[in-house]
Formats: sequence, C-alpha cells, structure tokens
Amino acid sequence: DLGSLEQQDEQRVTLAPRPEGGPEGRHEHAVRVHAAADFSRFAIVEYVEDGVGMAPGHIYVVDPVVGTSFAVAAPPAAYGVAFSADGRYAYVGSAQRGTISRIDIAAGKIDKQVAGPRFLHHLVISPSGKKLFALASSTSYAVYDLPDLQARSDATHPAGVASAMAELHGNGCASSDGAYFVAPEAEDPRKPHGDDRGYVIARLIE
Repeated sequence: DLGSLEQQDEQRVTLAPRPEGGPEGRHEHAVRVHAAADFSRFAIVEYVEDGVGMAPGHIYVVDPVVGTSFAVAAPPAAYGVAFSADGRYAYVGSAQRGTISRIDIAAGKIDKQVAGPRFLHHLVISPSGKKLFALASSTSYAVYDLPDLQARSDATHPAGVASAMAELHGNGCASSDGAYFVAPEAEDPRKPHGDDRGYVIARLIE
C-alpha cells in the first residue's frame, strides 16, 4: 500500500511442478515477475527454452485484489511483458521465436500472436495506450497499434541510442508511464572489461 506503506500477503500462487528435463544448464526453477503499471495484476513467467529438453512452463496471470489467477503456456524466453492500461490484455514477447502473444485476461487464454523482433527483451506500452514498442538487442525496433497488434512499423534507433540498444540483453528499464526507456551504454572496447558505464535515456515517441 503506497499510501500507508503497510505490507500485506494478499495472495499465494502455487506453481505446477516442473521436472528438470534439460541435460545441462537447467533453468526450470527460474521465474520472473512483471507488474502492471498500477499493480492491479502480476505475471509470473516461468523460463522455457526451445531445443534443450526443458519441461513446459507457464505464465500465471494474478489478480491480487480478487485473489484469482490463471495460467497459459509460456513461450520460450518470454522476457518482455506489458499490461494494457484498461486491464483487458497482457502482451508477451518471445526472444527465441521472435513473436508477440496477446493474452485475453477475461477469457484466460492467448487469443492472438504476431511476428516480432528476434532477441526481444522489452515490451513497452505508450502513455496513450495506443502503441506497443518492441525493443530487442538490435539497432532497430518495432511498433504496433493496440489493442490488436496491427500495422507493425519498424524503425532504426537514432545514433545516440543504437549502440546501447544493440547490446540491450534485457538490461533496460521503462518508466512506469511508458514515456522513457533507460539502457546501459554500449561497452567501450578501449576500456577494461567491467568498467562502470553510464546510461542512455531514450524518449519513446508515438
């Protein structure tokens, strides 16, 4: 509660057991939690990867107020997650397959999937709620019209942002209103590895 700063355990979600299936580098235990901008819903995303024999995973969409949740199959390397402002949909990006899936929250299922950038790490909904930015480890990005993921347009990052975004690898962060995106600067090969880097702040323009 951001008003009182009190903590409450509103809900406990039990994840289905996942046997370890990969021969090495198993990550069946790995989960990421994504929140809607107003914290009205959360997505618990289990890590899945194609081609390594991993057990299937799920995305659990949680409503902490009502105390309910449902699960859909998790696409491989599902790093980017964004909730629509009206609470109708969640959008999930697969870095491995280069797809974006739409979850209909009322129906409790994935109802649409479109092609997206490969190595997709972040999905950001614009302040108006009308655009979805798909940001990958790339010098370019894709933008979709919402809510139907139509009219995809691709553009190249400006020079001051491109090098950082090409090395994104999931290390960025969007502002809660979807207006800005922060990413670490690209590594300078002239400097020793591990030196402190600054950050690039990009403004997302519809």
